[in-house]
Amino acid sequence: FPAAIMSSGGSDAILDNGLTCSVCLESYNEQERRPLLLPACGHTFCKNCLMDIAARDPDAGGLQCAACRKPQPVKDVQDLPVNYSLLEVARLDALNSSQEKLLQKDAQQMKKMDVCSEHASRLAFWCVTCEVAACGECLFEEHPRPDHHLVKIQDQLVRLQEMVKIRSSRVTTQLEIAAEENVHLLMVTFVNLVENLRQRRIIEGLLKQARVVRTCASDVNDLTSFNVVNKAIMVLQREFEKAQITTPTQVSVSVPLSKSTVSSSSNTATSTKLQDPSDEKTQEVISLQTTPSSGGSPIPHTPEVTDTPKPLVMPSRNAETRTASAILKPCVLPKPVSNTPQSPKVSHTAYNTTTHPSKMTARSPHTKMESPWWSSQLCGAFNNNWTTSRITLEPRGLHVYSLKQMKERCDVFLNLSVVLALAPLDAPVVFLDLEDNSRPLGRVYITLQIQLRRAQQFFSLCLGDRGPSYVGSYFHSVLRRGGSGEGLAGGDYESKAGKGGAAIVRGIDGTDEVAKRCERGMVVRASSRPETAAQFCISVKDGPRSKTVFPFGRVCQGLSVVEEACRRPAFSVSISDCGCVLPV
Repeated sequence: FPAAIMSSGGSDAILDNGLTCSVCLESYNEQERRPLLLPACGHTFCKNCLMDIAARDPDAGGLQCAACRKPQPVKDVQDLPVNYSLLEVARLDALNSSQEKLLQKDAQQMKKMDVCSEHASRLAFWCVTCEVAACGECLFEEHPRPDHHLVKIQDQLVRLQEMVKIRSSRVTTQLEIAAEENVHLLMVTFVNLVENLRQRRIIEGLLKQARVVRTCASDVNDLTSFNVVNKAIMVLQREFEKAQITTPTQVSVSVPLSKSTVSSSSNTATSTKLQDPSDEKTQEVISLQTTPSSGGSPIPHTPEVTDTPKPLVMPSRNAETRTASAILKPCVLPKPVSNTPQSPKVSHTAYNTTTHPSKMTARSPHTKMESPWWSSQLCGAFNNNWTTSRITLEPRGLHVYSLKQMKERCDVFLNLSVVLALAPLDAPVVFLDLEDNSRPLGRVYITLQIQLRRAQQFFSLCLGDRGPSYVGSYFHSVLRRGGSGEGLAGGDYESKAGKGGAAIVRGIDGTDEVAKRCERGMVVRASSRPETAAQFCISVKDGPRSKTVFPFGRVCQGLSVVEEACRRPAFSVSISDCGCVLPV
């Protein structure tokens, strides 16, 4: 045993000698004592010592080694290389030494805590009444029985350990519940944000059209133009109601007109006048009021118009058409587009409220807050690699589309890490939009077994958070076409004619995957090689019992779209867009 100690102490001494400079006997460090390697002989000295040696004989024309006196082919100490291996060992040794000192200091403090400060005896008892530790002498002086309840310190430590375990488990459970509640609140806030942005975009589009209607209303000079303007106003009101806007102010326009008689020989027209919106500070109220003609004559008889007026029937249809085209060409908004597998491209945005000023003769008045030159979008996400994606609220939840190089222009951008924190951890859902030569086929939703490395790679390629994505990749073949186990193969994001699609995640060796019988709707791996590890196959038919596959996901909606794609030729069906779904 002593010999072992001596050998251990001798090895430590040798190690310490190797980590110190042989000239100044100081330990190497990353500052002034950095170890510098002499290239001619291989000896190592600290930077300070070599600078002192060079300063002693500046006329020597070079630097000599302090150990072997061999001249070095370097004139300046700054040009010498650093012995990084020795520097790393010295750094670790200094770190271990500091840790040992801290442990020794903690052990000394613990020993002081185990000893009574008054009697210098070991604390062997615990007073339950006073809730303090006590030694044998303290029992007679400060904690006498039966007034004080005493137990052994070991028994009290066992109770304290159990109490700490219970409290730590309780605080962990409460924090987990608080985290789930926080995610729920974030999801509700996120959904409300996206919905309010959708409503904002619709209101902006309707407001642009309303300003054009207001401008055209000032030029009303006959019943035909009045009919066109009035119809446009009612269209705006109906579209506002159809969009289900939840603002406190609702659009409900009434058009009160005074009763009078119409003279068959009179051609005097009624004119409408709009109230200046700048007079109202809180909201813009549009009302149509009748005004007397310039000649001062009374207004001819005009049929009474109720709150929901009907279009006036005019005798000449050609005159009505010419006047309507000269005054206003109303832009009717399309209905909301539902997110069905048959229409993936138009479901990216819920509404389209873009107006076309070129089709209207009047120009909207200038406002203080000019709209951006790009069309208003919904919410978006941005990644640290300067890529962005759009986020839309659709029937299955919030859809986060694949990241692209700063091509998305949205009203609000959120960090991608915040968005992905709302994704489920057990079975996330991704989607693929399929098209055939720019003709949409539909959308496919896939539930992933995210505990598998291949599923994690598939999720990243759908979202594009690691760089490459499945957007634009083609399905290069149909495996076992028409037979059992038929499937659509794709995933070559590198566009190498079905021979690309390298792995983007390390450790995809298939050891965590389980072989199963091929079933309809399974998403399985198409290749086990690293250069094609991103390829996948979507099965549309059950396979034979003897054939096994390695699934990592399953189609939960849109399998008919995959079946339709299997009927198309190879390299004709591609992925137009993809992403992940945040359920709400």
